[in-house]
Amino acid sequence: MVFWNIIPYYSAQSPFSSHIIEKDAISSPTGNTAVRITRETATPELIVEICTYLRTHFGNPPHTPVLDIPESQLLLQHDYLFYIRDKEGQMVGTIRYRYTGKLLVDTSAICPDIYRVDAFCIRPDWRKKGVGDYLLTELQRYVNTKGHHYSMFLKEGPQLSIMHRPLYSGTYVYRSIKAKQVTQVIQVQTISNVQAYHMLHVYHSMYPNVCIIRNQHGNQHWRYYKDGYSTILACFQDTYQRLHEKRMAWCTAWLESSVVTDEIRKEAAIELTDTLPSFDYVWMNKRWVGNHLAWKQDGGFHWYTYQWSTNLELDGSMCILD
Repeated sequence: MVFWNIIPYYSAQSPFSSHIIEKDAISSPTGNTAVRITRETATPELIVEICTYLRTHFGNPPHTPVLDIPESQLLLQHDYLFYIRDKEGQMVGTIRYRYTGKLLVDTSAICPDIYRVDAFCIRPDWRKKGVGDYLLTELQRYVNTKGHHYSMFLKEGPQLSIMHRPLYSGTYVYRSIKAKQVTQVIQVQTISNVQAYHMLHVYHSMYPNVCIIRNQHGNQHWRYYKDGYSTILACFQDTYQRLHEKRMAWCTAWLESSVVTDEIRKEAAIELTDTLPSFDYVWMNKRWVGNHLAWKQDGGFHWYTYQWSTNLELDGSMCILD
C-alpha cells in the first residue's frame, strides 16, 4: 500500500517524540468523497449498515473470524469513522480512528492522547484499487487539523515492507477456555477498573520505562495474579471477533513484577484465562505463555506507531488497551 511505503524511520530518543507528517489530498477512486461520522452525527440506520458491512467483508470470512462490533460500540465519545461509497451508492470502504488512551510518560510531561487505526475494511472487489490509500490520506489530513496527530495500528502476519520499524513484534497464541469461578483459582483476583487504574499508576511509578497506554472505557476484565512476590496485573478485552459464533478475548495488558520467571508466566497464563467469565477463546502473546501445550500458535503480529515514536520498553510487560 502506497500510503505506508513513504513513512520515514525515526529513531526513538525519548519516552515520547512527535513526528508530524503532512500529506497532500488524492483523488477518490470511486468518484465519491469519503464521509466522516462521529457518535453524534451518525444515524442509527447508518450505524447498522456499517456494522453489517464489517461483519460481511472484514478479513476473509468464513476463513477468518467475523468482526462483529455491536452497534453501541462502533463509535465512542472520541472516535471518528470515515466511509466511502461507489457510484451506485454501495459502501466500499471504512476506516475508524479509535481513541486508545493516554501514553503514560514522566509526570513532568503531558501524557499525549494516542488513537488506533482499525475497522479498516475495503470491499473485496475494490481492493488494490487505491481506496485504502485514499481513506488513510483523508483520515490523516482531517485528524491533523483537529490536533489528534498520534496513532498506532496492529498488523497481523508479516511486517510491512517499509522503513518504519514496528514498536513491537510478537507471536499470537490462543486456547479454548471454559470459565471457572474465580474462587477456584486462589492466586487470581478479579479487580475493578478503579483498582486497576490505581495499580497502573503505582506500577508506572516503579517501572517508568514500561510502555503503558491506558483509558477508562468499558470492556475491560482486569485480573491480578499473586504468588509470593510474583505478581501480574492483566487485562482481557473482547475482540468483537467471532469464530463460529464463539466469543474471542485478547490480553491487552500484562504487567509483571521483576521476580516473575518463565515457569510462573506459564502457570499464570492458564490460571488467569481460566477465570474469564464469558469467552470461548483467548489470544495471548507467546512471550507470556511459555511452552504449555494448551496454547496453539496463530501467527505474528506487529504494533506500529504513526507520527510519534518512543523509547519505552515493550518486552515482558506492556499495556496497550483497546
